[in-house]
Amino acid sequence: MKKNLTAFTFLLNSIKPFKFYVGLHLFVVLYNAIDLSLWPYISKLLVDKLTLTPHEQAFSEAWPLGLLLIFFTFLPGIIWRFSDYAWMHLTPLMKKKITNDAMDYTLQHSHNFFQNNFSGSLANKVRDLAGSTPPILARILYSFVNVVLSLIIAFFTLFYIHKLFAYALIIWAVIFILLALRISKITTPMSIAVSDQQTKIMGNLVDVLSNVVNVRFFTRSRHELNIINAFQDDYTKLFKRRNIVLIKFHLLSAFSFSIYYAVGIFALIWLYSNGQVTLGDFLLLFSPSTIGSFI
Repeated sequence: MKKNLTAFTFLLNSIKPFKFYVGLHLFVVLYNAIDLSLWPYISKLLVDKLTLTPHEQAFSEAWPLGLLLIFFTFLPGIIWRFSDYAWMHLTPLMKKKITNDAMDYTLQHSHNFFQNNFSGSLANKVRDLAGSTPPILARILYSFVNVVLSLIIAFFTLFYIHKLFAYALIIWAVIFILLALRISKITTPMSIAVSDQQTKIMGNLVDVLSNVVNVRFFTRSRHELNIINAFQDDYTKLFKRRNIVLIKFHLLSAFSFSIYYAVGIFALIWLYSNGQVTLGDFLLLFSPSTIGSFI
């Protein structure tokens, strides 16, 4: 493991040997982004077809769209199994590689390094590094990349209805992204502090248990328990402080999306009254799959 790796470079190095499984995830992410707008769009076409077709001709005219809708209802259940298959192979392989690299890097340190650091704390850092990397990758793929792709596809879908909705979505997305970047800048050091504190707790626990004979011999059980308790109190404070910021962020996100939704309702009603949109467009615009996946 090289020194001074950035988090992104470290992640790339960790997944480089497993391109096939990462590629499967990207395929699922791309399909999901398309599906979020595709299913509502087909539903819109079906509603518009039924609205404009006499009742006696409805089945003969609309059954192909109904069949297509059924097909795209079943397809995600199959596509998402590719993701499960990829995780089944990728997770243990990534953990193995990261653990081996981290241990190789750690063992290259000097003797003084090991004297000045608890063995339990070092072991916990290696474990946390290997255990936390796959969830981080999943968050990047299925939260960030998926949302960006979904946003792009949703923009063109909404532009098809009326450019007003597409531009409104972009304005909301820019506000959301700026807010998210600001919150990330605040919570990143908080999350690091929470992680470091948890490492201290686990490291102290491991070292106390591994030296339990000396702890008992010098009657320091109560002293060690007080130290552990103080570490846990600090962890609780740091954890709550970070989560309060996240709660505020989610409240602001939901509020901003509600404003976008409210504007969309009145705009859609006004455009319908002027004959610029159809009843199917109502279904497309307000389907949770189309715009509700971004919060």
